[in-house]
Amino acid sequence: MKGDNRKKSDGNSSNCDGVAVNSMNFKDCSDMWWKRTWKVDGWIVSSFVVLVRLILGYTLRTSFVPDEYWQADEVAHRMAFGYGYLTWEWTAALRGALHPSLFASAFYILKIFQLDTPNLIAIFPRMIQALFVVVGDVSVYHLARKWFPHERGAASLSLLATLFSWFIAYCSQRTLSSALEACLLPLALSLMTEGDKIVISFKKTESLFGWLVAAITCLIRPTAAITWVGVVVVFFVQTYQRKRQQLSLILWNAFQMLIGIGLLSLFLSISLDYLFYNKLEIVQWNFLHFNVLSGGASFFGEHPWYWYWVQGMFVVFGLWYPFLVLSFCISKENMNPKWPLVLGFTYVALFSVLKHKEFRFILPALYLCLPHIGHFLHKLKKSKYYVAVWILLFVNIPVIAYMNRVHQGAPEQVMATLREEYKHFLVPTTTKCGIDILFLTDCHSTPFYSQIHQNVHMVFPECAPPEFGNNERELFHKHPQQWISSTMEFHDCFGPSDLPMFAVAFRGSPISDEVEGWLHANNYSINKCFFHAHALSSDHDGHRMCLYKHFQ
Repeated sequence: MKGDNRKKSDGNSSNCDGVAVNSMNFKDCSDMWWKRTWKVDGWIVSSFVVLVRLILGYTLRTSFVPDEYWQADEVAHRMAFGYGYLTWEWTAALRGALHPSLFASAFYILKIFQLDTPNLIAIFPRMIQALFVVVGDVSVYHLARKWFPHERGAASLSLLATLFSWFIAYCSQRTLSSALEACLLPLALSLMTEGDKIVISFKKTESLFGWLVAAITCLIRPTAAITWVGVVVVFFVQTYQRKRQQLSLILWNAFQMLIGIGLLSLFLSISLDYLFYNKLEIVQWNFLHFNVLSGGASFFGEHPWYWYWVQGMFVVFGLWYPFLVLSFCISKENMNPKWPLVLGFTYVALFSVLKHKEFRFILPALYLCLPHIGHFLHKLKKSKYYVAVWILLFVNIPVIAYMNRVHQGAPEQVMATLREEYKHFLVPTTTKCGIDILFLTDCHSTPFYSQIHQNVHMVFPECAPPEFGNNERELFHKHPQQWISSTMEFHDCFGPSDLPMFAVAFRGSPISDEVEGWLHANNYSINKCFFHAHALSSDHDGHRMCLYKHFQ
């Protein structure tokens, strides 16, 4: 029949949603399904991603590092409600106001509509952060579609790897500046790339917005500049290879655009910080000078240069680290474009030079490599593909559940209990000396005002570097009762009736016997105890954290 282009299918043909295709395997069907789904029913996929992230944000009940509270929520609480603790980083102007302002704006909205209940204030920042994680998830998907346009299944598998990455679920959902930087990284890249080519042009609106997002990441966390310097180098190499005759003009136009965006972003940042600090501060320079040039970050601990390669990458990348390295080394022809991988590993190499290292610092490198992880899965044979996906699900889901609900869960449980105790709190203080809650733990072991949302007086051992304030940490861990006595004396707490109403302390820590001795001698009894961790991340912690109440 004229116009009939149908072909008879042979014995090897299979059917994918009614379409006969020769030798089609599951991944081919996956390509077609995702192509149709994203164009027609993309809102279903987007809604699912949003739902997953909001559930993870709402159910997250553990602590990771102090910065998730003390450098974001706590500062935002002070901005919005007039009270909240500022750590030494803020008195030294090492931090910019842009990041906490995002959450302070949300607090203001809740305050205006009289919805600022303690429970909502405690959970709301993580719900906002969950939306930024969604942006990162969707951007990874679009990057994979751009970089591997003929393998649509690679994009779907990249999204799957992102959604079920245990470290993204554990770290990116928290209000950390490094987490926000990592989530915005794939967004910026997806806007500034055409295929796998970097674009820097005023004439391209998407490119302009992409570089604006890149500038914002540098304002939030100055070390993000490492990534974008690398991207500019990639742009230079790509331009040199394709358009040598117009190289000077293209580079000059790109230079003008980057300088313009950089100066505009820096001006807005300095203006916002001026309003916060009431004086002119360039916090990006202060941050780099203290942490990088002066080596001040070593105050928080040091690791050998190879720590990221033998430990950090295995934790952050999880099961994908050895496979990604193997596929990059053996199958280079199948890994185009290679520059994101090179950029990711270069990022880790440069951070390896710094003495102070943390897992969260290399989270952006994971986002750079996620499209290639999806591509790697897509290239596997059918049997190996199924095995890899099932391993992804059955290993990561239990780990996510344990890390987000169990490991180091005591600090938030303690603050939730205190939140209930002070739910109807009306008077400024409950004791003559003015201390309501005494934290007999390492500094910043728990959240603070942002989790209790009551203007009560709370005291803990200070731990600022000597040049920026008091450091009571050594005295507290060597002679806890001496620290308690000096603290009580400083706050004019001399009699039994002047002691704080509540105290918080670890059980099973090196100083727990001495701390509990003082508590029992002063009529404190356990109100509630909460499990903290099986494997302790600090020598100063214990396996349980307890809330003590004073009885006169």
